[in-house]
Amino acid sequence: MATIGEAGWKRGAKIDSLVRSATPAWVGEDNIICSQVGLAGSTVLGRNVVLTGQVGVSGHLTIHDNAVVYAQSAIGAT
Repeated sequence: MATIGEAGWKRGAKIDSLVRSATPAWVGEDNIICSQVGLAGSTVLGRNVVLTGQVGVSGHLTIHDNAVVYAQSAIGAT
């Protein structure tokens, strides 16, 4: 049992090297996450999401289905 929460990766998710994911973060079906991506705590990725190299996602956000985020981008709350 996890101390803080659980993280999960669903069917078909492809995770490259040097990807960092905080707990709890959820990666949806058929996602592609490329090198040097960082997911902060409680991030939820929908289906078919593509995060290319060096993307950062701040915590407590949901990235919806079919989103594509290009290299060296950041996703944060306002």
